[in-house]
Amino acid sequence: MSESITPEEVTSQPQPSRLPRNPVARLGCILLLILWFALLFTPCIIGFLVIQGQGEIRIPQGDAPEQMLRVWLISEAAQRGIGISSTTAFYTDENAVCIETTVSYVLWYGEGEPATYCDCYTRSTPADSWSLVQTNTGACNPQ
Repeated sequence: MSESITPEEVTSQPQPSRLPRNPVARLGCILLLILWFALLFTPCIIGFLVIQGQGEIRIPQGDAPEQMLRVWLISEAAQRGIGISSTTAFYTDENAVCIETTVSYVLWYGEGEPATYCDCYTRSTPADSWSLVQTNTGACNPQ
């Protein structure tokens, strides 16, 4: 009535062979995972930098006064977005410099016109601090 199966009658099925893992494929997966987490944490890092910088990120571009790249958040009633300013220094000598600042906006609400202005500074000796001489709208005209 009941039949018993002997080990000889059972056909053994071949085990699937595992291919050896390629170390380059593992490295690619790890790099992709690191890139993914960096992308996920980018808003947190930017938020932290903005909070630490009192609402803006400042990156020095040189030794002249106010010569820096700035990025800040705009949260006004009529405008929302990001402001970006960059500078270029024009030295007439070691004790006179004009800083041309270009301001542009990336707004998702409202409008903002790009602007350029020029601040000129002088000092008596290289050891002294800079003092503002004049501010003009538009590009600098170094003499």
